[in-house]
Amino acid sequence: MNNVTGSPVLRAAAVALVVSAALAIVGQVVYVFSFSGGTASDRLDLISQIATPTLGVLVLGAAILLVVRRGSADPAWLSGAVILLGTILALAAVYAAVRLVSVHVPSPGASGQAVRVGLSSGDWKGRLGQVLLRLAGGVLGAWAAWAVFTMRDVPEQVAPTASA
Repeated sequence: MNNVTGSPVLRAAAVALVVSAALAIVGQVVYVFSFSGGTASDRLDLISQIATPTLGVLVLGAAILLVVRRGSADPAWLSGAVILLGTILALAAVYAAVRLVSVHVPSPGASGQAVRVGLSSGDWKGRLGQVLLRLAGGVLGAWAAWAVFTMRDVPEQVAPTASA
């Protein structure tokens, strides 16, 4: 371990990034549930707004710091939190993309009706823009979760020694 990877400042930065992302996600959920009424679908749509590139960058930054510090004594909860937050962002982005597409499956008794797939009603260009923003955050979150998950079982590389 060298001075860069062993720096407690990097651990503190990773913790600050994780805590900031977690607070923003919890804040959005509390904000959505502060309104009375509304359908569950509308609430989920508002909650899926957590998948922003900004939160994705926060989680990815924490993941990068953890990967750089691989082999140091970081608490296990920190890598678990990055994986959880990244997965939440990815799922929120997937929900936003699925919500954009509407599928009509006719009832079993209906005759002559075909399955229809189309974009949801309303301003689909605006919804497409929202989905693209959420997908950007979801991709960053998924990348962060994948990076930390895959590096958990990989030992730190040992510098080659010169043989005499």
